[in-house]
Amino acid sequence: MPDRLTRLPTMYKFLDKSVETSLLLPKEPPKKSSRSFITLYQYSSLTDYMLLSFSLVLTVLFSAISVKLIVRIGDFIEIAGTYRFNLSKYYNEQHDTGENLLLLGFLIYSLCWLALFLSVVLGNNIASKWREAYIAAVMQKPVSWHEKQENVLIDTIEKDLMLIQTACGEKILLIVSALTFYLACWIHSFTMHYGLTLVACIMIPFQLLAAFLLEKASVRNPTGDHRELDPEIAEIVENNIRYREENAQESVIEKYIQKINGYCTKTTAKGTLHGFGWAMFFVVLYSFSAGLFYMISQILLQRPEWWLGDYLITSEEAVMIFIATAMSNFYLGWIMPSISHINAGMNAAVRVDYIVKKNEDINGYKRLASVKGKVDFINVTFKNLKNISFRIAIGENISILGASGTGKSIIGDLLTGIYCCDSGKIMVDEFDVSEANSSDLREFIVVVPQNPEIFDENFRENLTLGRNAAQDEIESVTKMVGVHKFIMKNGGYNAPMPETNLFIKHQISLARALIVKPKILIIDDLLSTLPNQPFDNTSYHIEISRILSKIIQNQTSILLTSSPSLSNISQKIFVLQNGSLQDYSSIDEALKTPIVKSLKSSEKSLSKIQNFNETKETPKNITSSQALWSIIKMEAHFWPWLIIAGAGGIVAGITFPIFGYFFADNIATLLYLHGSFDKDQIKEDMIDRIIETILILIALTVLCFGLGRAAGLHTRKLREQIIRSLLTCPTTRLENIEYKKNKIQELLCEDCENAGNFIGAIFGIIILVFAAIGGSLHYSFDADKTLAYIVLSIVPFIILSSLITEMIIISTIFLCPSIEFKHIDNIRAIHQYNKQYYYQEKYLRKYREAENNMNYLLYINITVISCKFLVMFCFWGIIALYSASNIKDGDLALDDMFIICFCVMFCYWSFLVANALMPDVVSCLQSTKRIINFIYEAENEGKKESQNITGQVVFKNVCFRYPKSYHFSLLNINFSLQGKNVLNLLNNDNAIADILLRHYTNFSGEILLDNKPLETYKISYLRNCILYVNTKPIIFVSGIYDLLNPTGKYFRKDIEKVVEKYNIHDINDITKSEYWKGVAKAKIELKKPKIVIAEENCDIETGDYTLIILGQKGLNQGHVVITCQGVCVEQGNHEELLKSSGSLYKNLYQAN
Repeated sequence: MPDRLTRLPTMYKFLDKSVETSLLLPKEPPKKSSRSFITLYQYSSLTDYMLLSFSLVLTVLFSAISVKLIVRIGDFIEIAGTYRFNLSKYYNEQHDTGENLLLLGFLIYSLCWLALFLSVVLGNNIASKWREAYIAAVMQKPVSWHEKQENVLIDTIEKDLMLIQTACGEKILLIVSALTFYLACWIHSFTMHYGLTLVACIMIPFQLLAAFLLEKASVRNPTGDHRELDPEIAEIVENNIRYREENAQESVIEKYIQKINGYCTKTTAKGTLHGFGWAMFFVVLYSFSAGLFYMISQILLQRPEWWLGDYLITSEEAVMIFIATAMSNFYLGWIMPSISHINAGMNAAVRVDYIVKKNEDINGYKRLASVKGKVDFINVTFKNLKNISFRIAIGENISILGASGTGKSIIGDLLTGIYCCDSGKIMVDEFDVSEANSSDLREFIVVVPQNPEIFDENFRENLTLGRNAAQDEIESVTKMVGVHKFIMKNGGYNAPMPETNLFIKHQISLARALIVKPKILIIDDLLSTLPNQPFDNTSYHIEISRILSKIIQNQTSILLTSSPSLSNISQKIFVLQNGSLQDYSSIDEALKTPIVKSLKSSEKSLSKIQNFNETKETPKNITSSQALWSIIKMEAHFWPWLIIAGAGGIVAGITFPIFGYFFADNIATLLYLHGSFDKDQIKEDMIDRIIETILILIALTVLCFGLGRAAGLHTRKLREQIIRSLLTCPTTRLENIEYKKNKIQELLCEDCENAGNFIGAIFGIIILVFAAIGGSLHYSFDADKTLAYIVLSIVPFIILSSLITEMIIISTIFLCPSIEFKHIDNIRAIHQYNKQYYYQEKYLRKYREAENNMNYLLYINITVISCKFLVMFCFWGIIALYSASNIKDGDLALDDMFIICFCVMFCYWSFLVANALMPDVVSCLQSTKRIINFIYEAENEGKKESQNITGQVVFKNVCFRYPKSYHFSLLNINFSLQGKNVLNLLNNDNAIADILLRHYTNFSGEILLDNKPLETYKISYLRNCILYVNTKPIIFVSGIYDLLNPTGKYFRKDIEKVVEKYNIHDINDITKSEYWKGVAKAKIELKKPKIVIAEENCDIETGDYTLIILGQKGLNQGHVVITCQGVCVEQGNHEELLKSSGSLYKNLYQAN
């Protein structure tokens, strides 16, 4: 910003005055619920606790026998050292050891499988009880609660319950197993040599710290916790639409990119910390193994100067301590991830428990045994309704006539207890609705909604919703509404209901209501959503009118409608306008009012329109390969860091077999050590250890730092692209559920990190694994080819088993039966028909069936996991048997055997590193596709050019309705407006502004700006030339300067001038309408737009621009277009319409 704009004169300090916090009405921060381990098991039964206890016993046995296996491995090495010169004795002892190792391996496999099987059963049992409690609570929550959730319910059922299941089952067993094995190894070491073990214990805090760093900096972050954006970054999600209206995208983009740079630094630091954690993990192991080797060698050489004194140790015991400390180090790696999963499970349990236990119900306490049908609304105020009153006698039917959006549907919601009114009373018979039990109310009061809810069931289920109804009764009702023939034509009442038109859906909805035999029937504006297409010799509208005429006879009913002709079938007529209700004796009397006259004209126009179907744009289908290639091409500046990471991966990968080689050499040295051993050789081996320790530290740090840095740069670039797309893509894209606030947040958090980590992580892991396998092959084949083939055969099994495990885990998550829970979208219909308990049981049955179908995948998974232990331990038995059969001169040297064993063992450990660094491939691909799909629109928009406009606007047969709305805002609208003229658009919403600013696109017709199609103009240029002003407060600004200058392109002196001119000094006047009128005029003067779209209460006057006024009375000049229900009912020049007799505009003008 220029210096002259940053130095403020004293008198203009108000320009940077912030809005008082009290005026911004901040959201109350949510209270943190207390959590505990007991929360996870609060729904557990005695059987579950018995299963848990038995699983823990099996787990302890598994770990204890695993330690026994380590002892047998020590025996194998001891035999190799003791009987290396006695081949027959070696053969017998080693053969027995090999058989024992195989038997112990199979025993461990059985115990592991059984423990995991019980953990799956336990997790399923507990999760199913959580699910029952959750679904029961969700189904009983009021509709008002559901409307605030934004798809959170299905996310919870998929993610949180899965976290609870794993935390209650396998994760707690993994912790117990790891701790048992860890402690058993160290206890066993103490029994052999307490002094040496005490020295080795120094590594424990370093191990814990390394494991902690690994978990906290994990790149995978598999816990599923709901992360939040930085508040300042999240602001862009909250205020996206207003930024678009102000056309402040570019300045806002740069502002948020600066914020994101800091946010992405965390990603880079995270990758670096992760690398340091792995480096430290191996440094602890390597450095202490070097120290232990040196100390053991001194003890074996009986050096009296050592503080351990004369207490000696055999070489076999030394080897056992050596191996036990190394193996326990890796079992410790299970603890921290499992603790993290349990923490995530407890957090999920708290979230679900909050939903289950929070009382949201508005149910009254008085039970209703019966309802006769008398209704009284007494001075009721709620939302659009202002102090309305009316009465319905038993058996009487009335019509409430009003335009769409006036609040007619709210009457039905209030009467059935969906909402409670703010003031006044609603009486049914002699009961106050607010005190009556809403479930009882809905047994007697039924609403037929304007948007018919159809369930994914057969015809009978859709008609009865689980009610006991005889076939004759069902057929009688379906014949009355005219849908029986359609049902029989499509397979009968037990056949699945096909996708059909709105007319059939309305008939099904009417039949469903009549089967209930309601005392009070509310029919909500069916014709407003129904196209007037031909039906037999009439039309849909006439047929529905005929059906309704039969239904409401001798039935207490409320017909909510926007059709004056339909309202004529009722005994009484009320007109709802501007929140007030007025009764009329007949439709002829009501037609004298401007609003009803407008509705009648709209109805005539609608009758000529035969088809409302919109043409939907087919989204571009992005394949996984296309998405990946787009991500790779997006930027090349992170590739140098990937090259650095690759170099680190090569070095890190090679160090694993090298360490195996040195480890084997150390073991051989300990076994062959005698008093005459060369002290210099010991020092040389220690130097080798130290060099390799430094090497692994540098290599892994370089690898993970390079990956983290590349991920950080790539993630930052992706976030920049998303924010640009968010501010430039058509707003209609943001109406989809995947672009809601929580999804945008997920896109900027998890998706960007997944896609950013993906390319680099895969690259580094491939290099590391290939380097490790290559080094192992080199040393193994150099030692003994046959044994190398045998031992290295476990490598593909490990790779395959890891892939199978990942695929099964992904399948259990992504094939979760959430599809059966999709009817939560129909929760309003479920509540209106009082079928919460029925669908609660239905969903639970579906889940149980789906879980039974999924269990076989879990059983395969636990079998594969158990086989990993079988292979990991049995391969020592195979080596023992092989060595027993081939220990002859020249066939197999013991040193070579040790080299192969430990090279393969440490090669396996490289897979552990790779598994920790490996991102979730499926999640990364999905994230990448979402990102590319999101930025696709912005890329296309960027190709359009800016063209000068003068302000001429032409609409030709334009039709438009907002996404997910059945009401048309514009329907076959035509007008031509010359530049710098005035257009008064009366009785219309903001659709004109949204279309001209290209927040949304009309689905038919043509819009011309200076005789050129609107879509040929670049969005950012359009919003520079078109200004929309209203009196809605903008609460995200920090002061008047930001309010008037969001793009940062106006000079400060110009801002000071308009602030003085329109008296808008104090930003804390933000709640006053006069203040916003001044702000609107100031914006026009600063921006100098070609077209101004203004609400009439802004009091905008004509000027050097085309002016479009939205309101009820207009500007007393220019062209006038009156719409009703989206249809143009009258248009012409202001002066001419005022002179015309019978003009609707004249009536409106005089009324206002």
